Amino acid sequence: MVSPEVLAVPAWWAMAMIGIAIVQTMRSAPNPHLAFSATPRPPGANETSAQKRRSRDGCLPEEGNWRGSQRTPAKLASQRWMMPVVTLLLLTGCTAEDSAVPLPTAAKSPSVSPPQSDAEPIKRSYIAFIAILDRADSLPTGTRRQELAFHMTDPQLTRVIDRIKEMEEENLTSYGKVVAHVQDIHVKDTDATLRDCQDSRDAGTMNALTGKKINRGIEKENLKTYLSKGPDGRWRVTKTVSYGKGC
Repeated sequence: MVSPEVLAVPAWWAMAMIGIAIVQTMRSAPNPHLAFSATPRPPGANETSAQKRRSRDGCLPEEGNWRGSQRTPAKLASQRWMMPVVTLLLLTGCTAEDSAVPLPTAAKSPSVSPPQSDAEPIKRSYIAFIAILDRADSLPTGTRRQELAFHMTDPQLTRVIDRIKEMEEENLTSYGKVVAHVQDIHVKDTDATLRDCQDSRDAGTMNALTGKKINRGIEKENLKTYLSKGPDGRWRVTKTVSYGKGC
């Protein structure tokens, strides 16, 4: 007769094997919750490309350049001082930032005050230049270039003529008077530079049809003007450069 202890061993072993089989079966079966759920997407996966760009840069694709993390607007507003359009002088001159590539500079020569015989004619020529710009667009078309050429030469002359044509197309005309405050004059041979702290508060542009004033100038504008002495002995303006507000 087999003792109960002997029979208990195979029974215990059989139960252990059944338990192991049940555990393995449960591990191999698919999880019902995972079987019917979508694969998790990373945050923002349902966003459109434009939305992703907006969340990253705060603007739509057409507002910037998306090559890289730094936003590059398609149209950059100028950071430099925006000069009001007041006279043909301001419209046709240059600004100190116009030169993109600096040229090699030669050794600076000491500044020498011009002889009295040069300083006065230069100043008179410059003031006459300012005065004719105030009424340049009202000069007769047939004699306009000839009259302006008495006070300026290229490139300034062509710029003024071109700007007058643009103003006429836009039905604009100038009004008021610009006041020059010459600060200093430097002469080298037949070339000269002049500094002016110009007051154009009472001058500007207006609509030629309605007479409505569009803008006006400022009290102090720092200008540098280049002049050249012609064969006839007269000094003429070749170029004007604006250094912005304040003298």
